[in-house]
Amino acid sequence: MNEKIPLCLKNGKLNTESIHWDSHPFVHAELYKHWGRKKQWMYWAVLSPKGVFATVIANVDYMKIGSIYFAKFNPSHSIEKTKIKLTRKNLLIPHFPYENAYYKHPALNLEYQIQNNKTLLNAQTTINGKPFYAQIEIHRDISFPTLNVVIPWSSTRFQYTSKQLPFPSKGKILYGDETFEFNEKDTFACLDYGSGKWKYKTDWNWCAGYGNDIHSRKIAINLGGLWTDETGQNENGLWIENQFYKIHEEVKFYWEKSNPLNTWNIKTKNSNNLDLTFKPFHIRPDSTNLLILKSNVVQCFGYFYGKIKIEDKDIQLNSLLGWAEEHHALW
Repeated sequence: MNEKIPLCLKNGKLNTESIHWDSHPFVHAELYKHWGRKKQWMYWAVLSPKGVFATVIANVDYMKIGSIYFAKFNPSHSIEKTKIKLTRKNLLIPHFPYENAYYKHPALNLEYQIQNNKTLLNAQTTINGKPFYAQIEIHRDISFPTLNVVIPWSSTRFQYTSKQLPFPSKGKILYGDETFEFNEKDTFACLDYGSGKWKYKTDWNWCAGYGNDIHSRKIAINLGGLWTDETGQNENGLWIENQFYKIHEEVKFYWEKSNPLNTWNIKTKNSNNLDLTFKPFHIRPDSTNLLILKSNVVQCFGYFYGKIKIEDKDIQLNSLLGWAEEHHALW
């Protein structure tokens, strides 16, 4: 790895030298000053056609959050657990996405461990009186290109994000006397690593997916909107096999708020270079009201179809498995 650029200066302001994107992580994401505005997290999603496991370790300054979510898609059944604490004790979120993280609480234990070109996710808790264990192995080659970008709202409001996918994964979920297995052949993992200083009221769209195009090439996408609009940077990108292509145009998400399970559309704002449809089959509505922290999220899992034109390539997507979401937060 090359020497990392500081994201935040000691006076709490954005280091302007960090404002760009790269296909490999490039910043040291430690934050200084402006208590209450600092937000850091590591979010992993592990997805197969049969189910999803998602886990997050987050520090939003005035509270520290650990969370898991597990859903089987057919028949649809989901469980989740979130714990909050006020101290940094037994919490680690690294300043670089290729380092260990953990969240230790009497009622929820999370560990993300780096071992050579693997990442191990371990979760342990009790839900509805039954023990829950997750053990996931992610094949994560650190030389594989990823999407890394610094979003500059102002000198004191900014965000570094590293979106990393698609990594083949396998593992087990044990819940009571039930066992659910993720098979490496049809399972991929995605990391959302974030560190920055956010406005109290923020909104964002995000989608990610992985599958094949009509020529059977491996394709992955990561697209976002709202939170990056008009900043000069975005988190939009495309993987074709082992090559990464940056999408510099802004995109917009269209969906029916009264019925999120209807088809979504995701398009570039000022061209026809990206035109996707997303057909959901499972929804995870989520709302949080913790006085100073409130959020409303709609996240749907399903399949992407459509076209992407980039450089001299015309990509026709053929059922990419993934998710799309819209999030409104006061935090």
